[in-house]
Amino acid sequence: MGKNLPILTWNGRILSDEEVEYQLSSVSSSDDSKEFNPISLKDFMSLTKEELLEMELSSSNMPLRERKLLEKERDSLKGG
Repeated sequence: MGKNLPILTWNGRILSDEEVEYQLSSVSSSDDSKEFNPISLKDFMSLTKEELLEMELSSSNMPLRERKLLEKERDSLKGG
């Protein structure tokens, strides 16, 4: 598996081979694929800053303070 491109999490952390194997096995055995949504490096690099902020805000386990800062940044990008 070491020859494959790295798989990134929503915050840009690269998963280890073991984490990828675990996530792929848990996704394939479950209908709830919201927990792990792999994105290719090419797709990740083509995202706009606004799209990246939306991805981060969709994380349910983000601290409120961090969420408020990201919402403020997102709104300023939208011109609000």
